Amino acid sequence: DQLCWQLAGLLWIKHNKPEQWQAYESQADSVWSDLEKLSQQFTQKPFWSCALPEHPKDFPIKHHAFVSHLERIINRQEKSLKEKRSKRDFQQKFQSVLPVLEKSIQHLEWSIKHRQKELEHLRKIVEPPSFFKIQRQVINEHLTEEKPFTVKLLITNKGWARAHVRYGEILPNTLQAISGKKGIQEYFEPGQNYQITYECYAIEPGQYRIADGRLEYAGRKPTWDQFDETILNIHPGKPANLVPGVMTQFTRKGIRLNFTIRNTGDKAARDVFCELSVWIADQTKEVLTLKGKIPGNSAIN
Repeated sequence: DQLCWQLAGLLWIKHNKPEQWQAYESQADSVWSDLEKLSQQFTQKPFWSCALPEHPKDFPIKHHAFVSHLERIINRQEKSLKEKRSKRDFQQKFQSVLPVLEKSIQHLEWSIKHRQKELEHLRKIVEPPSFFKIQRQVINEHLTEEKPFTVKLLITNKGWARAHVRYGEILPNTLQAISGKKGIQEYFEPGQNYQITYECYAIEPGQYRIADGRLEYAGRKPTWDQFDETILNIHPGKPANLVPGVMTQFTRKGIRLNFTIRNTGDKAARDVFCELSVWIADQTKEVLTLKGKIPGNSAIN
């Protein structure tokens, strides 16, 4: 019991204070090793099979800890195996491979294979066939009202089976999508991911939260799916400010005028109507007209 409580405390540090985890990682490995030996001695089973929670809602948390630990052991052993194989290759050049080294390599190969089978078994008896991780990234750093910004979504199948997925972002009413895709409907192979991108803007300043979406697939167990929580701090935008401009271009056929109105503010300029009268040789009058909506930080010609 004391070892279990000690391990629980160390895992709490890992999940709640990851910046301190490196200082406790070797201690956690030592405690885990002791628990593994006791479990094998008294139950002839690996420790994780004895420590799985009774309530399904607790599975993802403990399962993640077990999987992370096994993956860390496998990675460390694979690194050690690579180093020992390099030493063996060097010794073979002089035809003097030490038996101790060869035995150590064989033991590591067996251990890695055993751990990989254990990891695969752990995943298949505990994990649902498919579950998903949705990661969200907001591209623009400084967000202001009515100024478009880009959101990237990465959807990954973390399970071991193929799944047909439908997903759609759920945005607060104060966020309006203007382009791109907010959803996807695809078949996902194990480990496969898809990236989708959309552009939106905030109607008014404030703090907004995007935490989940509509995720549907056969056999879904919601407690396993992982959604990024995104907090958006939208600042007040600069009012619309229209700056007209005319560019003159001389051609063989005459003069070409390009009339532009640029909105240098963050907010959109709506119901814009502008006329430019051009007199040529005091006789011919040309009227250039611009009307419509000009989004913030953009121009119309």
